[in-house]
Amino acid sequence: MVLGERMKSEIRTIGFDDAPFTRPDGRVPVVGVHMRGSTRVEGILATDVLRDGGDATARVARCVAGSGLRGTKAILLDGASFAGFNVVDLDGLAEETGVPCIAFTKGVPDYAAIRAALANVPDPEAKWALIERRRTATLPTATSPITVSWAGDVDQARVAEILALTTAHGLVPEPLRVAHLVASVMR
Repeated sequence: MVLGERMKSEIRTIGFDDAPFTRPDGRVPVVGVHMRGSTRVEGILATDVLRDGGDATARVARCVAGSGLRGTKAILLDGASFAGFNVVDLDGLAEETGVPCIAFTKGVPDYAAIRAALANVPDPEAKWALIERRRTATLPTATSPITVSWAGDVDQARVAEILALTTAHGLVPEPLRVAHLVASVMR
């Protein structure tokens, strides 16, 4: 995707969200939903990641590469990490997949609380560095703000356009909403 190009309304994206988990869980399922625009599901993907581990970037990249799904223009992630603090390296994921990556969060993250919680997991400084180096913006909406981080060949205006094209109702893009629904029953 070249900056300045107009996007088609049925842009293909993949939204990833993790399943519910408990402290004793070792590996946690992660579901990806490949959609065209905000209305058509074209595929469901699944992988897993280590709770509080460091394999989320590689596992999601491998899942996308092995999916056989073509034409993906963006990867959407529900938040900065999966399975607790298995933080995704957005720049690394965009580089490995060749697709812009966007982490989506409703509201404004409490970075002080995140930093404090990281003290309880392996490799806290490296995980914090991944969060801290992200290009991030808080975008106003009619109800409450959303916070997005992004990487790859995309800018803030293009991120907002992708979110608008993939959101049918409310704040959450449909690929993330559907991934959340599917992941919520995988326990």
